[in-house]
Amino acid sequence: MNWTVTSNNQTIDLNSIPVQPVADLRSDIIEQCRKGSRPTAFFGHKQASSVRLFVILANDPRSELLISSAVFTDNEKSYPAISN
Repeated sequence: MNWTVTSNNQTIDLNSIPVQPVADLRSDIIEQCRKGSRPTAFFGHKQASSVRLFVILANDPRSELLISSAVFTDNEKSYPAISN
């Protein structure tokens, strides 16, 4: 699994959050939502020559938060929409 699984009010080391290619992260988000998770946060963190996109999904029945990320370089400015 390319996600760190945690729960509310838990701290995690940023280095433990997986980094995947943008296309893989998008596919994983769609797949996890099909399994019942829902997006709760998308935010970017500016790095030296890139932006790291963090994604947090909630799986309410399991009381879990799934966290993953992707890195956008200066050549990557966008990704295909996740919604219809």
